[in-house]
Amino acid sequence: SKTIYKLTDWYKLNVVLSRQENIRQEYDRAIITNRPELDLNIGTTMLDVSVEQNEGKPSQLQLGMTGTLQENVWSGSRFFIPNFKSTNLSAYAIKKWNIQPWFIEAGLRYDYKTLTTFRNQNNQIRSLEQNFNNISASLGATYKINQDLRILFNAAMAWRAPQVNELFVNGLHHGSASFEIGDSTLKSEKAYNFSAQLKYEPDSSWNIDVSVYYNLIDDFINLVPSVPPTLTLRGAYPTFRYIQTNALLAGTDISVQKIFNKHFSGGIKAAILFARDRVKQDWLLQMPANRFEYDLTYNFINRKMSNSYVQLKWIQVMQQKRISAGFIDYLPPPPAYNLLNIEFATTLQIYKKSTTFGISVLNSLNTQYLSLIHI
Repeated sequence: SKTIYKLTDWYKLNVVLSRQENIRQEYDRAIITNRPELDLNIGTTMLDVSVEQNEGKPSQLQLGMTGTLQENVWSGSRFFIPNFKSTNLSAYAIKKWNIQPWFIEAGLRYDYKTLTTFRNQNNQIRSLEQNFNNISASLGATYKINQDLRILFNAAMAWRAPQVNELFVNGLHHGSASFEIGDSTLKSEKAYNFSAQLKYEPDSSWNIDVSVYYNLIDDFINLVPSVPPTLTLRGAYPTFRYIQTNALLAGTDISVQKIFNKHFSGGIKAAILFARDRVKQDWLLQMPANRFEYDLTYNFINRKMSNSYVQLKWIQVMQQKRISAGFIDYLPPPPAYNLLNIEFATTLQIYKKSTTFGISVLNSLNTQYLSLIHI
């Protein structure tokens, strides 16, 4: 639910209340009982209250507080993560200045998080409480060179407390057919992010967007392979552990969109990442490879159907060759692969209401692009 209350001519109060229930059940391939082997019920409640100035002034201020409560109840015959209760309280302030040709935004936030886990040890419930807190800050600026060209700059200091699975997971993850092991001594990630973005729209038919980023992350939490595999009653499973290191993530995202005429439009996207382990002075493990997308869209012109189109999207994923020297993994990086997706959508007027129908086919050529691990 969302409520907006007008306090004065220039200030308004925003109240957002949300509740989410996540129910996850996993069954073993050899069904011994009708009960799921893993049964998780995670409930999350969040309340956000903020006061902000209405638009219209050269500068705007927003002050707010957020509270989150998350609880997990675990049952089943197989352990994965413990029962837990997590609370997060935060206060934040956002200030915006619109001073042409500049638009500047600054933010400051403080978070305090508690995580309490419950374990049954020798028929006694034992609890462990961990506390995390830190400050986040950001400063962004947009400079409008002319009507067609804008440059955006952003610098931020952020942090992230370790999640309960990163701390305490210890078991078989059926979704990935792997055995995962957490580390209860993990510390919070601390990141220093810098980015620049160029937006160029010479006319209504072109849209060019180029971003570059340089992120330094201390105590970066990463899930990496660990050999040998874990032997269980169900067989041997590749094992992965959560570890921490200092990381550098730098790269660029590029998007070019072009409308050729009233029927045809197309675009190109690229995501290029360089990830380094600053402790080992080597490539960071488990990072995605460079990725390119090409799309071509045909728009139908029909009075009965509006916003109707068919789109072909070609996805090209390169082989990851930036891998750590001498590291032992279960399989080498998969070779480069290509996927073809097809999508069709249309909007119809039904009883004076606009209704959109769509259908999409992912990997229409049925390309096998993930290698299977056999141990």
